[in-house]
Amino acid sequence: MFGFSKETKLSNEIGELLHGNIREALINNEAEAGIRISGMFSSAFIYSFVTSLAEIRGYDGDKFQGKHLKNICHGILPKTLYDSVLKNSAAIEMLESVEGDFAKQQRALFFKGVEAGSS
Repeated sequence: MFGFSKETKLSNEIGELLHGNIREALINNEAEAGIRISGMFSSAFIYSFVTSLAEIRGYDGDKFQGKHLKNICHGILPKTLYDSVLKNSAAIEMLESVEGDFAKQQRALFFKGVEAGSS
């Protein structure tokens, strides 16, 4: 049988769900959503959401995310979204050993995003 693989179908489904949520947020408040989409919470949410849905469907979440995250993000906001997720992923790793209010705030946003994306 020809067509898309189950993994590709799931990747498309996840992309459609995220795209719908982001589109709705932009319709409700474009200025705020436009800023928040590139933030730490959103990046962590997307990463966690993709991983969690893959695991629910029986895939290794980390492997699935590694293979499909870029295409999912490019299907939603080409280049912009994926770049934000990568940037914030690198930033949270650097902030693990940094003290101060900003670092604490970013770590809190990250963990809230992970929690929200996996529930």
